[in-house]
Amino acid sequence: MSGLFLKKLYLKDYRNYKLAEFEFHKKIIFIIGNNAIGKSNLLEAIQTLSFGTSHRAETERFKINFSEDFFSLKADYEIDSKAFQYEYTSGGESTRRRIKLNNITYSSFREIKDYILKSISFKAKESLEIVRDSPSNRRDWLDLNLCLLDKYYSENLQKYQKCLEHRNRLLKNLAEGFRNREACLEELSVWDSNISKYGFEIIKARKDFFSEIISPYKEAYFNISASKDEIPDLNYQSSIINNQTNESYLEFLESKRSEDMRRVMSCFGPHRDDFLFLLNNKEVRHYGSQGQQRSSSLALHIAQINLWKKILNHDPILLLDDVCAELDLSRQESLFANLPVNSQIFITTTHLVNLPRLENQDYQIISL
Repeated sequence: MSGLFLKKLYLKDYRNYKLAEFEFHKKIIFIIGNNAIGKSNLLEAIQTLSFGTSHRAETERFKINFSEDFFSLKADYEIDSKAFQYEYTSGGESTRRRIKLNNITYSSFREIKDYILKSISFKAKESLEIVRDSPSNRRDWLDLNLCLLDKYYSENLQKYQKCLEHRNRLLKNLAEGFRNREACLEELSVWDSNISKYGFEIIKARKDFFSEIISPYKEAYFNISASKDEIPDLNYQSSIINNQTNESYLEFLESKRSEDMRRVMSCFGPHRDDFLFLLNNKEVRHYGSQGQQRSSSLALHIAQINLWKKILNHDPILLLDDVCAELDLSRQESLFANLPVNSQIFITTTHLVNLPRLENQDYQIISL
């Protein structure tokens, strides 16, 4: 089977699953069961295999069954008819993750990210946070996407964060007067130079990402929205006014040094940036209705799928977690009508009654 297709999933001591095995035979899989039975945990396990993390718990230990010391996940899947077996274990005596692909051990996801599962998760209620909540949520979403899609982005981001940590510590030393001022200022110039190098690349990659995703986002929003008078847009806002070159970034940073010293923190850079959802040039989080906010979130995820397909050369797995409980009927119908044809899709629900009609009626049902 061409593209990405998950065939088997094994869970051991993962959240409420003591030991479980699932086989998947179809492109569309409905996972049905009562609330709190483990539907979301099953989808989260797939997402954990995709990213090494999930949107529900940042700390690995929270995913471990309460009576055990570690969890283990294993997936059998195909990418363009080539078979892979991927194992991921976390916890136990070592706090480090243990990763194996086709029985070969690797030290990080970065080494094998071209061959691991790729999944996009959409849960209507939680996905609204990207529209409504703080800039840090939007930056996290953006960084997660780019780290997976751009092999250089994660390296630049890690180096930038380390430099930022050193720079902030130095600003604190200056404020407290614990070190020689001239020596601190000289060292600050070194960190400014490093930060500008990595920060420039991060902002450039983010702007390139938005230039790619804006067209599919607008198309998806128009397909979802009932009103053609709503003009959607996404606007990346950088705190670095001039990011044309590495040198111009550094010049801007140096011009703001006195403000950073006064506030004892690094006030400018990609760690302070944001992106806005707009409708007719107004911010959706402030002026949009709840329906418009849901449409914006849904359009972003549909655009995300299309962009990933373009970059990965195959459709990612789509995880729809209880979306029908949060979306009204018209948006349910828009979502189902715009589902990617070639993606394997997992849908959790408490029942199949009153769900929109699927074009592809060849689906699998798993009852928990």
